[in-house]
Amino acid sequence: MEDIKQRIKDYVQTMKPDIVDDNYLDLMIDDVISRFIIYTNRFQLLDEEEDNYEEVIPTIIETTLAKVVVQVHKSVKSVVDSDTNRIRSMSDGQQSVSYGEGVQEFLSSASDAEVFASAKGLIIKFRMPTVVKSDENSTVF
Repeated sequence: MEDIKQRIKDYVQTMKPDIVDDNYLDLMIDDVISRFIIYTNRFQLLDEEEDNYEEVIPTIIETTLAKVVVQVHKSVKSVVDSDTNRIRSMSDGQQSVSYGEGVQEFLSSASDAEVFASAKGLIIKFRMPTVVKSDENSTVF
């Protein structure tokens, strides 16, 4: 998994060199990867015993996921820029002021359609049917 994350991070920094390599970038990459796995039903391929993420996330989709990370970064940046000076609460007695937290709000509230908007047509091609029931002799989709 770490190899996949590193390759995606390298692509992101090639596409947009001004993105800082920090925990925030790692969080965005983790979020996009998790959403991809869930959105495409590829979590069914995960093996708890082995680190088989190379099978779950095809190499060919890594550049597309990097583009999604760049788009998420732009979206979060615009939310933060517009939200930075917005006051969420104020109290007169203690004179405290709290400002908005656009980053956390965007990552927790954005739908998959918003996150994958620019790449949905390609990502949907990697979607797998959901296995409802599986036994030795048959599998029902």
